[in-house]
Amino acid sequence: MPNDDAIGKRVSWCANEIQKILELNVTQDPARVHDEMLRARELRREIESYGFPVQTSISFDPRFPETPQVTVTVLKVNDNLSPEDQALYDAWFRRVNDIAT
Repeated sequence: MPNDDAIGKRVSWCANEIQKILELNVTQDPARVHDEMLRARELRREIESYGFPVQTSISFDPRFPETPQVTVTVLKVNDNLSPEDQALYDAWFRRVNDIAT
């Protein structure tokens, strides 16, 4: 079982890879970059499997439309969630990891 430090390093690496993949491929022909985009989705799922929600934003400067600005944010869930928020988190975690209840 990996320790928290190893997981943190892996999550950071995955987030950086997602950012690189999106920066290079988001403006390309979807048919040509299908495999790369699939890899980005797989990396996102890996991060989420550790329990970290991921937010991705992409913006474009009209002066440089071929150079997207990509931000990948990995969220850490608070340890002291309210019962309602914990239920929402648990439902999200089960959904993204395809865990039946």
